[in-house]
Amino acid sequence: MAISVRADSLALISEADSADAARIMEAMLKEVLLAERFPEIAFVSREVRRDKEGFEVIGDFTLVGVTRPISVRAKLQATPSALSATTHFSLRQSDFGIKPYGTALGTVKVSDRIDFEIELIGAARSAQ
Repeated sequence: MAISVRADSLALISEADSADAARIMEAMLKEVLLAERFPEIAFVSREVRRDKEGFEVIGDFTLVGVTRPISVRAKLQATPSALSATTHFSLRQSDFGIKPYGTALGTVKVSDRIDFEIELIGAARSAQ
């Protein structure tokens, strides 16, 4: 399994006011994620193991051109017409050589931790 997301499609979830949030997001794309140079964030699985709560997915996560191994837990839910997988996990920007964004004098700072929430939904195709 491989998943790739455009860096410029990410959303900033913050308690900052809207003017600060817009500036932080612009800086994150240009100065931190280097979205023009590295437009995609990717995960490629190498192994999937079933466990009591769902699955453990082991693979390689690539951010700003740096690839690191990670392991995430995923839960599956099946209905007659669809299959969904959900996961949430955190990474540290510094593990990928990224210095967390901050403005002069530290008035605005972004945490080293990045939280990801992913939901994949596969629907059955109707016979034609």
